[in-house]
Amino acid sequence: MVSNLQSYLTEFRLKAEQGVNETITENELDFNMRLIAEEFQEIAIAALTIKGSKVLVKGSPQPLDEGFPKEELRVMKEALLKEMADAIYTIVNMAVSFGWDIDTALQLVHISNMTKSFKLKNGKVQKGADYIAPNLEGCLDE
Repeated sequence: MVSNLQSYLTEFRLKAEQGVNETITENELDFNMRLIAEEFQEIAIAALTIKGSKVLVKGSPQPLDEGFPKEELRVMKEALLKEMADAIYTIVNMAVSFGWDIDTALQLVHISNMTKSFKLKNGKVQKGADYIAPNLEGCLDE
């Protein structure tokens, strides 16, 4: 199954005259990891812009949007969403560059995640005894 996102990134790579289904090299890994790191840094900046725009009590459950001017909040949320989308785009770009089926991998990871215990530890769902790891072998183009 190929999603619109995977198709978009194939189109992007071909237009940029970048390869699809390339051999993984150290240079290609380094390049992709640098791009991904840059995108996550931009997410952090956008999120911290929202967080830093208001004095908060650390760990407060108070919604961040209380007391913000609506337009200012909308602009900050839009910036965060844009950076999140860019990060996803960049990660899918890496998978497409190597010819990997990211859509099927995401489906398999979702199925696997649904086998977790759903007991929280520090806010994170735990694997538990019934967890089944995904088999992603069929997602690789080999």
